[in-house]
Amino acid sequence: MGLPALQFFECYSNEILDFVCEIEPPKIESIDYEILVDSDEHDHRLKLLYGNVK
Repeated sequence: MGLPALQFFECYSNEILDFVCEIEPPKIESIDYEILVDSDEHDHRLKLLYGNVK
């Protein structure tokens, strides 16, 4: 059984995904992502969120 999900209030996020792929042979060369979070939560809870995403 996994850990319960954190509940956040007034939390907004924006995800940016960028990847490079090769057509022949088909494969993904690299994946870069950025997650921006805007929240009024305490720093401790945001650090828990960061740990879950990482």
